[in-house]
Order: sequence, then structure tokens, then C-alpha cells
Amino acid sequence: MGEIIVPPSLGGLTLFKYLIIFTFVIHLPFICSLMGSVLLSLGFGAFGKDQKNDTYLRLSKDLVDKTSVNLGVGILLGVLPLFTLIVMYLQLMYGARTMMSLQWLAVLGLSMVGIVFVYAYKNSFSKRDENFLVHFGIGKTAFGILALTYFVFLSNKTFILYPHNWAIVEYPIFQSFSSVNLTQFMHFMLLCIAFAGASMIFHFRLWANKEEQEENKDYYNFATKVGLYCVLVGTLLQPVVGIVDLYFLPEAAVSTVTSNLYIANVVWGMVICLSVLAALRYCGQPEKGVSTLMIFCITVLCAFMVANQLTVMVVVLISIGNIVAYLVKQTPGHITEKWIVALVFGSLALTLGSDFHTRNNSMKEHIQYLTEIAPKVVHVGNPADAGKKIYQEKCNICHTLDGTPGAAPSFLGIYGRKQIVVTNGEEREITADDEYIINSMMNPNDDVVKGFQAVMPPPNLSQEEMESVIAFMKTLKE
Repeated sequence: MGEIIVPPSLGGLTLFKYLIIFTFVIHLPFICSLMGSVLLSLGFGAFGKDQKNDTYLRLSKDLVDKTSVNLGVGILLGVLPLFTLIVMYLQLMYGARTMMSLQWLAVLGLSMVGIVFVYAYKNSFSKRDENFLVHFGIGKTAFGILALTYFVFLSNKTFILYPHNWAIVEYPIFQSFSSVNLTQFMHFMLLCIAFAGASMIFHFRLWANKEEQEENKDYYNFATKVGLYCVLVGTLLQPVVGIVDLYFLPEAAVSTVTSNLYIANVVWGMVICLSVLAALRYCGQPEKGVSTLMIFCITVLCAFMVANQLTVMVVVLISIGNIVAYLVKQTPGHITEKWIVALVFGSLALTLGSDFHTRNNSMKEHIQYLTEIAPKVVHVGNPADAGKKIYQEKCNICHTLDGTPGAAPSFLGIYGRKQIVVTNGEEREITADDEYIINSMMNPNDDVVKGFQAVMPPPNLSQEEMESVIAFMKTLKE
């Protein structure tokens, strides 16, 4: 894939990192709101059934109905962006030889199954009273599959930060339980809670039908208050997990800018928490000067992003600010609660900015691996064909195919031949079998064929490539 899309250059990989940010901006708000809402729906459903509380049961249904919209939206905002992200992350692993590609396919498959179960859970509310266990089981399955999907997704994403491990770790899934991945997964789940809360504020306070809101005032106030508490909990713990994540990141991924972004995340989290506490404490009153304060906070954050070379996130924040400003004027409700939705998106911007810079800081190591160390795998069906291509690229200057000796022995009839080599100054007879040929490619100066000089440089081939060269040699019979 790397050879088709873009070569491993600094500019090309940077472009993909910006595209990843834009795709996350589309994907994360929806999937986090969906997963958080399903989790809260299961909780309120279980409590409502146990306590026979109609308000809890109603909220359990509304959470999924309002967030999931329909299956088409689920595919458009859930599956397609994830597929795009997988393609781009595979590009970032240009030339790597691991099981990563299969794990990315597993992520895509799990996401589709999880989305289908979410809508099956949504449709099962009509029969909830008849068979609650089946209904609840479908919901738990939906959330469990999506949680597994993003656990593996984050594991794969984290693995990209360690280029030096790509060639030696065949099954990166074993690194899923590393400290870095676990903290990133915790951060993701907190984002799910925060976005589920923001989604509740949006649907029950900002986007609700005015007449319906007045008729069900107590219920809508209760749902909005639950949303505020979710934002508070989801935001309060994010900076803590973020600082732990910063501690466990590889040294190459950390810089002053990265540290500043995590500090900004802590400060931004405090702004959100204070806003939520004000909304809960004063029930929206007094609200004079709230918009001015929020615009000031977003302006400061935009300036901070520009200073740290994240202009792309400024565009996102200004767009969100304009949307919220429009909602402030056009919809009923309290101004503080409306701005809290924008603040949650600001938290997402900081998270994506931190992720961008961790990858940007490890770029030198990344590029070095891609250009110097990563094996250039030839994707052909016949190993001998692959070996021929490697011969043409690396061996044909010294090794001929017609039996004529050059700077090194000819490949014609070489496999299986007995010949005299010089090892540590002493002559001995060997058979040119797999073991000898592989050792000669890995350590060219160990056994030098008599009559030739030790001038061969190590070709830096992978095990698979060396086996392909041997397969090609076997076809060259005298």
C-alpha cells in the first residue's frame, strides 16, 4: 500500500497526520456519544427495571433514540471514517511486516458488527417489557463489541509510536495491555462519558421541541442535569489520565509542546468543570457575561493552538464556536449549558492536538525506520519471482547468472554445490545449503569462497526475503 499511495517522506506522512485529525473530528463525536449513550442507557435501564422507575426507563430509551439517529448515519459517521483511518494508519506503517494488517481488518469487522447490534438494541425497546433479559443482552453485546473494537484500535494506534518494535513484534496485540494503551483507552472511555453528556444537553436543552420541552419540563430538566453530571465526571478525570499517559509515552514522542498541551488540557478541564458546577449550582442564573467569558476562553485556546502549530484545530474550534453562538440565539435554555457543549469539543481539540504532536515528535525515528530499516516486501505469489526482483536490485552487480565469475561467485548452479571457503584464515569444504546461504547474507565475511575477496556488504534482508533469494537460486540449475 505504501508504494501505491505515497512514498515514506516527511511531507507525505505529515499530510496523513493532518487527514487523520480531520477524520477524527468527524468520527469521534459520533462514536463517543453513541458508546457513552449505550452505556448510560444500560445503566438507567437496569436501575429502572429494578426500581420500577418510569423516568429511568424512558431516559434509557431516549438516550439511544436521540444519539443513534438511524443505521445510515451509523455507517456514514461510524464505519466509513473508521475505514478511512485504518487505511491512513496502514500507510504510516509503510513496509512494516507484522500482523497489524489483520488486526486492522478485525477492527473494521468488529465495528460493523457493533453498529448493527446498537440498532438491534434500539429496535428491541418495543419488546423490552416482554423480554427484558434479551433486550438487555443485546445492549451489553453492542457495547462490549464496540469497546473491544476501540481497545484493539487504540492498541494498533499506540503500536505505531514504536517503529523499532515493528520488525521484532510479530503479534502487536500482545502489547494491548501496555501502560500507554491502557491509559489511552481510559481517556477514550472518559471522552465517551463527556460526549454522551454533551449530547444529552444538546438534545434535551438545545434541540428539543419548545412545546414538548414545556410539557415535559421536569423530565427534560432531569435529563439535562444527568448530562451535566456526565460532562463533569468525564472531564474531571481526563487531565489525570492524560498526565499518566504523558509519563508512559516513549521518550521520542514527548517534547515541550506535548507537555504544554497536556497542561492546557488540565486548565481547560477546570474551565469545563467550573462551568458545569455553575450550571448546577445556579440553574442558569445569573448568566450575565457568560458568553463573553466563554468567547474569551475559546480565543485563548485558539491562540495557544496557533502558537503550537495546530492551526487546523483553530478552524475546528471557530466553526464550533459559531455553531454554538447560533444556537444561543435560536434555541431556548440557559446560555451556560449551551456553551458547555462547545467546551467539550475544545477538550477534543486538545486531545487530538496532543495525539498529533506525539506522532510528530517521533517522526525522525519513524522516517529512519521506513527508509533504512523497514524491509521492502515484494508482494508476489511466487517466492522465486520475489527473489529474482531482489537479485536485480541488490545482487546483480557482483553475482552473474550465466556461470561467469565476477566480483563474487555466479548464482548459476550455486545451490547445493560443494565449495571451498576460508573461515578465520582456514580452508574448509561446505555445501551451499539454506543455512550457509542465509549466514552468508547476514554475515558475508564469515565464510569467503576461496579465490574471492571479502567485499560483500550486508544486504539487510528480512528472513522472508532471504528465503525468496534462495528459492530463486534453486531455479538456476546448470
